Amino acid sequence: MVSVTGSIDRLDPEPDGAWTITDYKSNRGVDPVRYRLQLSLYALALERALGRRVAGCNVYFVQHPERKGLAAIDPLPPADVEARVLEVAERIRQRDFAIREHPGKATCWSCPFGGRRGFCPERVS
Repeated sequence: MVSVTGSIDRLDPEPDGAWTITDYKSNRGVDPVRYRLQLSLYALALERALGRRVAGCNVYFVQHPERKGLAAIDPLPPADVEARVLEVAERIRQRDFAIREHPGKATCWSCPFGGRRGFCPERVS
């Protein structure tokens, strides 16, 4: 059994009885895709634990409403979410914290390789 915790920032009821999830982001990045797994987990939990149908998922970029503002996220299929969670849980159990791929230069300010001053193999001197 794997336990995952999180907090849904906002739930809005829809006229048909479904719910829309909105997550507020205050960081510098404005890439909605990077939050797809998180929102997919929220949707899966809402549907399974509370029996509520999810009509949609959104991310709202608080610091950059002029660039992105509210962005819709297409949740992953439940089987894909479960597989990813189990994969990560197994890696944690094995104490395998190796970084498998570079997250992209757009996220260098917060990347797990140590950011711009770190030991990033992609860093340009």
